[in-house]
Amino acid sequence: MLVISIDTATVTAGAAIVCGEPKTKESYQVLAEFSLNTGKTHSQRFLPMVQSLLQAAEMQLADMDAIAVTVGPGSFTGLRIGLSTAKAWAQALNKPIYAIDTLAALAATVEYDGLVCSLLDARKQQVYTALFESGTRLLPDMACSLQEMMDKVAAWEQPVMFCGDGVLVYGEDIKAKFGERYVPAPHSRFIFPALGAAYLCLQGDIAPVSAYTLKANYLRLSEAERHKKEAQGR
Repeated sequence: MLVISIDTATVTAGAAIVCGEPKTKESYQVLAEFSLNTGKTHSQRFLPMVQSLLQAAEMQLADMDAIAVTVGPGSFTGLRIGLSTAKAWAQALNKPIYAIDTLAALAATVEYDGLVCSLLDARKQQVYTALFESGTRLLPDMACSLQEMMDKVAAWEQPVMFCGDGVLVYGEDIKAKFGERYVPAPHSRFIFPALGAAYLCLQGDIAPVSAYTLKANYLRLSEAERHKKEAQGR
């Protein structure tokens, strides 16, 4: 099975091509992986990057058996770019889409055999977070304060690997809280969830979805929606 996975939910943009037998992790082979963390908007750089990825791998989208896309939580604008891209590909080429949770994809990318806390900066002193152990989810996706996240995760009293761009923002606070229980994630891996999305697709535990029903998991209201709700409440 040949999978192209894409991620535009985070501050990075990434894509990967992975082949392997479903549910047979030892067979997975990363054929190509590109990522960008240049500060440019994904609308400017993402599709040219994917084209470069396919050219480097000497493949075409039509060669893929499936499309995996991260569906959130994450950047509202970024998610729309990834989802619209995946929908267009699926409809044009009649390919199945696999909707992958961004936080689960981050945890799958670092491949740590222990507690993994995925952490994305949600701005306004908030984070998107979830907790996993060896691939098993322990806490659901949450939008909460940094302190609430640390209190919940600390209750496990075990070493924890933190991954995601939230570590770049709040890393020092997390280290101060967890001390020796803080496990640094591999620097080349911890903010790029596209590869983990392909792994989760190949694991076979997620059913494909229709391009017509694919939707984002924003986890919280957009700023415009919040302002509208506040205005209606007055």
